[in-house]
Amino acid sequence: MEITPVSQLHPGRLNYSLHVRISRMWEFRGMNEQNDIKHLDLVLIDQKGSSIYAEIPPEAIADLKPHLQERKIVYMSKITIEPAKLAYRVEDNPYMVKLNKRTVVVEDKDEVLGFPKYTFSLIPLDKLEQYKNKTDRFIDVIAKIRTVTNATKVTTPSGDQQMRRVILLEDLKGNTIELSLSGKRALEFEGDQVIHVGQHHHVIAIFVGTLVKLYKGHYPFLSGTSACRWYINENDIAEIKIFQKSLPSDPIPVQKTYLQIDADAAQKFEDRTLQELKHVDPFLDMGQRYQCTATIIGITENQTWCYRACKICNSRMIQKENNYECAKEGCPSTQFEWKYKIPFIASDHTYKLEFMFFEKKKEWSL
Repeated sequence: MEITPVSQLHPGRLNYSLHVRISRMWEFRGMNEQNDIKHLDLVLIDQKGSSIYAEIPPEAIADLKPHLQERKIVYMSKITIEPAKLAYRVEDNPYMVKLNKRTVVVEDKDEVLGFPKYTFSLIPLDKLEQYKNKTDRFIDVIAKIRTVTNATKVTTPSGDQQMRRVILLEDLKGNTIELSLSGKRALEFEGDQVIHVGQHHHVIAIFVGTLVKLYKGHYPFLSGTSACRWYINENDIAEIKIFQKSLPSDPIPVQKTYLQIDADAAQKFEDRTLQELKHVDPFLDMGQRYQCTATIIGITENQTWCYRACKICNSRMIQKENNYECAKEGCPSTQFEWKYKIPFIASDHTYKLEFMFFEKKKEWSL
């Protein structure tokens, strides 16, 4: 079997074979972890340290996932190479690997000394400002852990329930930023163990696959969802050892804090009748959440029931000369998927109103 180094992969050929370590693996389900898997994502690294993003479509996941595991070294064949995505890139490689139902994955059971385990591109904390609200690439950082909160359930702006944990990070210059872990990542982070170790030792972590976002439009923080991973006090990572040596011998203990749910997140849905909803002023009552019990009595005719939704932000896609562009300013996406946008009429004992349903899951029917 002829092995091609990652650095020599290009679109066009179909007979590539790879010898790589699965550095990271995660499921992408969109904005809600309850959604169906849209694709299984991998970060692969070869023996020379070159890395590349790989993606498995839903129809191939059941066949391939049993052969895949983080840290495992494998041979891959019957793959295709495509241009890298324009948004949410985890690697700077201009290409990506696409696996399929015919892809062959075989574990290398021989112990390969010196085969790289990690791949990251660290951004200093004081340089994160330039990446706020950008989605072209994920951000990797290294820092000392100062505080860790409990994991607790919060209500998102969309009304969904989600687990969250917040970690305060500090660099060698004293710059700090909060990292918010969401969903499964909030539960997987072993907060109590980190706090225990941090009572007598520095806790240095590299977090990969984060995004810089703004809280209430002003305060930058790091967001860690499904693509996020962390490496804590790993002795075989040179950057962590260098960071450790730059710190004083006596550590400041890691503190446990408790996540405070702000008023917006804690706000509950208020019950309203349709007659009351009719008089809601969207300008004065912006941000308010209401719920009602009603019966669907009809579908609005002569209106479109689906639309081309941006794969990144779900906004409407606009057709250009040779492709599609997202209508949301600043969104770089050119890829879309069809989503429901169903207008319907509902009634209760007080009134009849027209609603618009925007599909969140893969399938929905009346």
